[in-house]
Amino acid sequence: MNMKTNFMIIALMAATAAFSREQTLIGGDIEHGGFGGVELKISPIGRDNTNAVLMGGRGGWIINHTFVLGGGGYGLVSDIPADWVEERWYEGEAQPYYLNFGYGGLLLAYIHNSDALLHYELWSIIGGGAVDVRTRADVGEMYSHMSGDGVFVAEPGINIMLNVTPFLRIGAGASYRYVAGVNDPRLTNEDLTNFSGQIILKFGAF
Repeated sequence: MNMKTNFMIIALMAATAAFSREQTLIGGDIEHGGFGGVELKISPIGRDNTNAVLMGGRGGWIINHTFVLGGGGYGLVSDIPADWVEERWYEGEAQPYYLNFGYGGLLLAYIHNSDALLHYELWSIIGGGAVDVRTRADVGEMYSHMSGDGVFVAEPGINIMLNVTPFLRIGAGASYRYVAGVNDPRLTNEDLTNFSGQIILKFGAF
């Protein structure tokens, strides 16, 4: 057996060994972290695309300072008139209806260069929500509630994050909320589908 044949056999054995190794997305020592945060969103909502405020939060498990698996949820806090619903009378006064909307789901995110003072993250929430209407006897008191309409929601987005302390991040960004499954003939998917701007505070071990 000559030297050329020996070399070919060794090369073939090395290639076989290399390809036989287990291939994984995340290998070696894994570093774990986690966070929870509060978030404020501003987004046009309703038949007239009225700028509205949504409040909520998110949290998750951080893998190797890069990948996030968690969840998030948001609810509409602005009074968006549902003027297509006839007013209801309460104690001699007409009570208008307002839109209710909330959603949440699975959070997936990719964080680029988490240790940098300024960095970005790409994220997406996929889940569901509900939309209905409410009336108020006075400010802060909800006394009538119609049955909700379940919807599907998918929202991808991007945030620019600032590392304030090792345990605090502040960020701002934009997202696009896609809503499907609205069955109420007085409201459409497009009334709830729109862009959002957001500010977020995150606390945790990053």
